[in-house]
Amino acid sequence: MNTHTIRAAFFLAISAIARASRADAAGPTQADPLFPGAGRFMVSGATGVPFIASAEMAYAPSRGFAVGALFVATPIVLGAGLRPRGALLLSIGTRLVLSAPILYYPATTGSPIAGGEPWFLAQPALRLEKQLGTKARAYLGAGAIAAVGVVDVSTKPAYQRGGVQTSMPWGIWNTFNGGVSLAIGSDTTLFGDIGLVMRGARIAGGEWIGGPPFFVSMGIARTL
Repeated sequence: MNTHTIRAAFFLAISAIARASRADAAGPTQADPLFPGAGRFMVSGATGVPFIASAEMAYAPSRGFAVGALFVATPIVLGAGLRPRGALLLSIGTRLVLSAPILYYPATTGSPIAGGEPWFLAQPALRLEKQLGTKARAYLGAGAIAAVGVVDVSTKPAYQRGGVQTSMPWGIWNTFNGGVSLAIGSDTTLFGDIGLVMRGARIAGGEWIGGPPFFVSMGIARTL
């Protein structure tokens, strides 16, 4: 074997190692509860508080972005909306994820807004996520919840918000949350999330429209 053949084999081996390293750096191969992979769909379901049931069908046009059609049910009201999310890889196994679900709740007698008018809720959140071993992930994050009622201000009476009368029912709260996920196969993940609803530095009180000032969910996601 001449030196040119040895040199060529050496560079081919180095190239193969580099390609494998880049593939690893692009993200773990385990199942992902948020991003199914470019061109793939994902279905998920969960239960908890305030949503006793939620379901999502999501599609990822690229590896680090996905958007899902979301359906939720509380004990008193149903809702539907979208949940776009994107990821920024910081290092191997560490990423920032921005998620921004937006839900619409139709008019119902169970509405938290007096008179049962329809309303919108948005819950953007930024989280720092770390891969743990080959199958698990954990994250901590913070965000906000904004809710606004869709009312006819010409016919509806004034509403109370924080002790002040206003013609449009709305509110903004901040959140802190964390969670874990565990891959149980190449396409299936179990996940759990928990968080607090705050008003500044204190836990939200009677002005919070969502019942208890916390949220908990446990569910399963599967890539199709």
